[in-house]
Amino acid sequence: MRDFAMPDLTFPMVTYGKLETRWDLRVLLYKGGAKGNSRTVFNQMAAGELGRPLVERLELVKRIHEAMTARLVGGGTKSTAFSTLRNLRGFFAWADEFEQGVSLETVEDSYRHW
Repeated sequence: MRDFAMPDLTFPMVTYGKLETRWDLRVLLYKGGAKGNSRTVFNQMAAGELGRPLVERLELVKRIHEAMTARLVGGGTKSTAFSTLRNLRGFFAWADEFEQGVSLETVEDSYRHW
């Protein structure tokens, strides 16, 4: 697997509460990351416990991030974005569990199976 520069997949325009975990779509790049606990999964990623990021997911996740960012900047609500994030994590967790491909090329078929 080739290495790639990890993009910034966070949402700095979102105002977070004191106890809220910052949103970061990097969890979607790792098998098992979407199912991980939001408060500990980034430590697992950093420690290599989830393996290497799946490069085939990168373009899809970047486009999802761009779309979510555009909605937030354009006036979309934080609660809608959070629901989207929760649903994305559910979909990617399902795909990981059932060995479904999640890339630009395969996401439509995988989503239909979900």
